[in-house]
Amino acid sequence: MIKSKLFGILSKLSGKEMRRFVDYVSSPYFNKNENIKKLCMIYKSFHPDFMSKNLTKEKVFEQLFPGRKYADGTFRNLNSDLLVMFEGFLALQNVSQHPVVLNKYLLKELNNKNIFSLFEKNYEKFIDDINKQKTRNSWYYLNYYILQSDKSLFNGLQNKYSKDDLEETEKSLIRFFLIRLLEIYSYVINKKRLSPKIEFDFSYMQELLEHLKKHNYEDTPAIQIHFNKLQLFLTNEEDYYYKVKHLLEKYGDLLGKEQQYNTYISLINYLKNEKPGGEKKSLLEAFEIRKRIIENNLFVSENRITTTFFRNQVKAGLILKKFDWVYDFINDYNKRLTPLYRKSTVNYCLALYHYEKTDFTNALKYLSKVEYTNHHYILDIKSLQTQIYWERGDIMLLKYFLDSYRHYLVSRKYLFKRKELLTHRNLINFISRMISLKMKYDYGKLVALKNEIANESNILKKDWLVTKVNEMIMQK
Repeated sequence: MIKSKLFGILSKLSGKEMRRFVDYVSSPYFNKNENIKKLCMIYKSFHPDFMSKNLTKEKVFEQLFPGRKYADGTFRNLNSDLLVMFEGFLALQNVSQHPVVLNKYLLKELNNKNIFSLFEKNYEKFIDDINKQKTRNSWYYLNYYILQSDKSLFNGLQNKYSKDDLEETEKSLIRFFLIRLLEIYSYVINKKRLSPKIEFDFSYMQELLEHLKKHNYEDTPAIQIHFNKLQLFLTNEEDYYYKVKHLLEKYGDLLGKEQQYNTYISLINYLKNEKPGGEKKSLLEAFEIRKRIIENNLFVSENRITTTFFRNQVKAGLILKKFDWVYDFINDYNKRLTPLYRKSTVNYCLALYHYEKTDFTNALKYLSKVEYTNHHYILDIKSLQTQIYWERGDIMLLKYFLDSYRHYLVSRKYLFKRKELLTHRNLINFISRMISLKMKYDYGKLVALKNEIANESNILKKDWLVTKVNEMIMQK
């Protein structure tokens, strides 16, 4: 069987794309070598797996050149030429999906050929098309600038001077430049929070911020949104959070789905880290933002909802006691999850739902159906299972389970950050002590344990643990 990087590349194509590639190679405009066309047709019959005992160099060569002795150099050259054609196909396919790029090259050729009447007709049509778009993000202004630049060249070829055209060109270029810089700075600052060692030259940023403080660009909401988002990242001031939120609610559609989604997620991360107005208020804010994302269908990757987003919304809804909404959300939106994790995510969320409804039997039933391979999610399952066993009063079973939980952490400690490990170890430690005090009641030790839990910052389920210890104290 042939081992070729070309097969790995072709396997990425869908069936429809593979058929288009064959059409491309079969077109005499792009390819006049019949052997390359034949080779492409042969490979198409093995797409997408390229796993067959008939897929050998010698057998493919025999199909190409019946009766000829296998020549490795010839075969390699044909494969190399087919790869070059594949690159051209990909480029053409991408360009065909971006009308502005096609329009730019059409206008350029019309200028080069001095076909000015067609230039003017097409230019007006392309400008009208771009202005019909709802989005007014950085790429809108770049595309507008590209078309305006061609118009300036057109004017120059005819010895015309148009103040309006030049000012429009300047305006669109400046707005693209400002929005794109704000996007870059926001991205890097956000990345530095996760990886502080990341290096970047911010020498122009202060000058940019000063410029934007003097010129607010009220006619360009995208600049206002990205400016306030960057200020939120830099200062963590709550005022900027509300400014961004208000601007998004008013002008979000102008950014496009992807930038809307990413900006809303930035606001959620701010709420998670800073908790303005307290834990409960921030949780409600984050819940409402995710709800807005859901209702406005702002998901971008094939309209898929990420597992993390889905789980976080369910958890927040349950804490806020929005049980009916959560149950409907799980049932109505689970089909938008990635198929690979859909079943386990639904079962995990239903386990959470039944746990919060104090239906511990069903909670355990659904939890037993979860088959996550992600180790962080597995820890979530173990911590929830710990709670369920405690609530059911399965103390002996819980003792055995805590041993396996502890062993899991020890054997896979290299997979987790130190703080994450510590939060789970502390949960196991406190539960173990609660079990001992449940078997041998000691009021003083219970009060001391409650205070210790309350003062511990690196711990999971703190509020739940404090509640359970209080229940034990009150049993006297």
